[in-house]
Amino acid sequence: MLVYLNQGNRSLRPVNVSTDRGSVQFLLPEGYNGTYTRYIGSGTYGTVIRTNATSARTNSGRGGTEQEVAIKKINYPMENERLAQLCYREMMLLQHLDHPNIARLVDMYTSAQHANELLDVYLVMEYVGSSLDAQLVESIKDNRVYVPIAIIPQIIRDTLRALNYLKHANVIHRDLKPSNLAVHSSGRAVLIDYGLARTGRTEEDRSCQFTKGACTMAYAAPELVFWEEGSYDREADIWSLGCILAELITWESLFTDDKSKVVNYITLFQPISDNFLSKVKTSDGGSMRRYIEEKNKKLARMNWVDYFKSRNKFANLNDPNQAAALDLVWRCLQYDPESRISINDALRHPFLQNIRNGDPERDYSNVRPLVYNDSRDNIEKWRQAVFGEIWNFRAREDTPRPARP
Repeated sequence: MLVYLNQGNRSLRPVNVSTDRGSVQFLLPEGYNGTYTRYIGSGTYGTVIRTNATSARTNSGRGGTEQEVAIKKINYPMENERLAQLCYREMMLLQHLDHPNIARLVDMYTSAQHANELLDVYLVMEYVGSSLDAQLVESIKDNRVYVPIAIIPQIIRDTLRALNYLKHANVIHRDLKPSNLAVHSSGRAVLIDYGLARTGRTEEDRSCQFTKGACTMAYAAPELVFWEEGSYDREADIWSLGCILAELITWESLFTDDKSKVVNYITLFQPISDNFLSKVKTSDGGSMRRYIEEKNKKLARMNWVDYFKSRNKFANLNDPNQAAALDLVWRCLQYDPESRISINDALRHPFLQNIRNGDPERDYSNVRPLVYNDSRDNIEKWRQAVFGEIWNFRAREDTPRPARP
């Protein structure tokens, strides 16, 4: 059962939140605790805080309790058609997705009363825990392991389960990185932030072209960086997962820019194949292709296992999980997308076989692929589309919802 939230009757109050980019004003509906707000982080497209929300009691007797939520204020959603499209995509995706390893949408709202007034958009999701990135930063700062190797297999498995569900829903995340993975105190990982996610190519239409969009270079797959625009698919998320696993082992990003994505790969793993090189973009006059060919010939090789062992942050260097973890890193970090390990094979990998919380994978045969129209002729039509989704939003009955007046 879905419950209508009367957006027109919601009262919003301003709350100023201190961030690393200065003070940012959030508008909070009744039922949200404006005295307890904590800044989580900012990105290209939004600022996120955490606070408490009191859920309304439903007809079935549920609700009336307080829970922590994360509120994302989307930056300038109607500044141009591209930003409006990204905002609309994220709203549509979050309403469609339903999986324990994917952040659940609790609420969304705006201060606008009419489509032509739309300037701000707020998306509210369950707050699971601090991000993996925050825990890695604390580990480095305190020189202490906050993400022990015992829970890393569960984090990787949960992320793969989220990606498996997204595959069946025909969605590519496109920005998988430690700051977009929240980790519960139990070790459960939840994939968050769908600002760059989009629906993928279908089996019937493999000719669909993607734009590059923005990406985080340290985790972006090489085909996204070096090939012509749109020449990538969901295998890009597997590369990002391999980068995350490598970082969990060493507390260091393996690749920081496009040049290190070439140099470090050739040095540690293997030469970049002719098959990959044949698809490198030529819009730069062929300079990147020549650069890769030169490094293929000249760079000395390093034993990649020794490299990781020398940077291993775990006390027991002989931990049997280490060899399995490095094997999974290798299988994820293949330059050629078709050579990377599949999601299903990764879920069966030895590194994930001894997880204590061994609940079975879900059956996704009934998951409906997400289909929607994400093209509009002008910004005013985007305003109407985004405003309409907010105004007609239906919360699930079992989702904690802020109390309504």
